[in-house]
Amino acid sequence: MKASNKNLSLICGVDLFPYPYKNLSGNTEWNRRLQEAAGMVFHKLKDLRLQELDISDYQKNYLGNYLSRLHYGMETGIFILSHVFDGLQKRPENSILLDHGAGSGILSLLAKAAGVGKVVYEDIYDISCQDAATIGRALNLEADYYLHGDEEAIKVYFRQHDGPDIIISRNVIEHVYRPESLVHTIAGLHSHPMQIFFATTANKHNPAVNLYTRRLHHRVEKQGFHSRWDKGSDARKPMLEIRSAMIGDMAPELDEHVIKELAIHTRGLIRPAIQMAVEEYRSHGKLPPMLSDPSNTCDPETGNWAERLTSISEYRDIFEENEFQFHCIPGFYDTHYTSALANLLATCLNPCIRLLGSKGV
Repeated sequence: MKASNKNLSLICGVDLFPYPYKNLSGNTEWNRRLQEAAGMVFHKLKDLRLQELDISDYQKNYLGNYLSRLHYGMETGIFILSHVFDGLQKRPENSILLDHGAGSGILSLLAKAAGVGKVVYEDIYDISCQDAATIGRALNLEADYYLHGDEEAIKVYFRQHDGPDIIISRNVIEHVYRPESLVHTIAGLHSHPMQIFFATTANKHNPAVNLYTRRLHHRVEKQGFHSRWDKGSDARKPMLEIRSAMIGDMAPELDEHVIKELAIHTRGLIRPAIQMAVEEYRSHGKLPPMLSDPSNTCDPETGNWAERLTSISEYRDIFEENEFQFHCIPGFYDTHYTSALANLLATCLNPCIRLLGSKGV
């Protein structure tokens, strides 16, 4: 039975993920392993009886939608994992991988299927951790450890364990309150060579993405944003309204106009920083400087940014200040939309992205 499944994954891996134009690494052996693993994970997930699993409704909603775009999910997983051994003198089976902000655990599943030696799943949302472990068991592709917590939890865990050699993360860094703090923590995990791959679709340099995301920021800030996944940790109210209420509780003696001004000027801050801004205003009558970006905004309770737009040069500075070598690798568009026109456009654009190299962003 196991041999039959392996043969199926080999056939499907070749058929489903041929990669004629994607920016994969030059490691053809590892790429082939990833393609085969992706074929296996793809079919395991497609056959998963999601509604019968003992997981949260949030995860059923989120993963259910993800499965409708699973081909692209596997492609991006191959893309990310393809590059993580470039320059490392370690084979996958001898390596320790941390999947940061891992959510449903899809990248962890793919890494395990491809034969990475030890996979540590980590996420700040406890329900996601529980659900990912359940999904991993159901597919017989469990991570070696499921870690609940933030960068402090990562630091504590790796004080007691070896590694990591590799850190991967997909669509997380744009939500991290202080990415410079996260990268500093990662840099201090150990002194051995380490490869990090943070992937994000919050591309400030793409005009269409920039316009769409700015509109999202304004909606989250002024009107509120209701996630279609109904994630329990997401704020429901507008960020400006949340900060206004917070400041009103901190300084009830202030009039509404001042509270509103303080709320506007504290966009992008969390509660402790807002408290300091309020105390500064009380003592000296000074409003804090406004965030230089015109629309980026975060949840003042959790620090979760709404698809924060950050330039490549800003990311470069953060990593190089922590003694990492920094490279930006442009990604690619999905070619498996339900719209034939969208697929045609993506199929035309993807080779252009590759040919343009670093300008492909």
